[in-house]
Amino acid sequence: MIFENRVHAGNRLSDEFYGRKLERPIVLGIPCGGVVVASRVAARLACEFDVIVPRMLPIPFNPGAAFGVVTSDGTTVLNDEILWEITLKKEQIEEITQEQLNEAKRLERFYRGSTRKLHLEGRDVMLVDDGTADALALVAASRSIRTQLPAHLCIGTPVISASAAQKVQPEVDEIVAVITSRSWRFSPESYYKELREIDHKTAKLFFLEVAKKKTKKKR
Repeated sequence: MIFENRVHAGNRLSDEFYGRKLERPIVLGIPCGGVVVASRVAARLACEFDVIVPRMLPIPFNPGAAFGVVTSDGTTVLNDEILWEITLKKEQIEEITQEQLNEAKRLERFYRGSTRKLHLEGRDVMLVDDGTADALALVAASRSIRTQLPAHLCIGTPVISASAAQKVQPEVDEIVAVITSRSWRFSPESYYKELREIDHKTAKLFFLEVAKKKTKKKR
């Protein structure tokens, strides 16, 4: 299976959800690429669409790597193995975490255009990404969502590695993936013909396209 792009992957993922009986469903996309995939699921299900922003905690001397993840409500998941290998003072960890916490809040305001909060209690929540190799962001997002007591929490992704699925499974009720890869050299990019990087401005266009339509229907 090769997805043409994120839109095609989102359409294919939406097939896995279509026809289910869902309780006040809401789709939450993870920026940036996950928002594109999630937009297709939310459009197909004609349900509420929003975002959740897990922010990686970058290692100061290696910004491309991270020692943890934080979400806008302060839910933090640290990679103890990496922290054991590097030397970071408690004050450094707290400073980096606060910086990324502020950025997560800023980005959620950017997408929503307001400071409104999610209301997930008693709802069926579908947390959507574009492909999962590292489970840390999904674990943090899932734990954040769990604090609001959803009726059912499901991760939806076009492709996920078996190892990532194993790590995130205890955090959710269900994982829905079009492909679960057991390749030891797994990378989401290998399952897409085109998976270019997109920025938040572009992802927001996909978000607004679906979110505004839903708002108009409510009116």
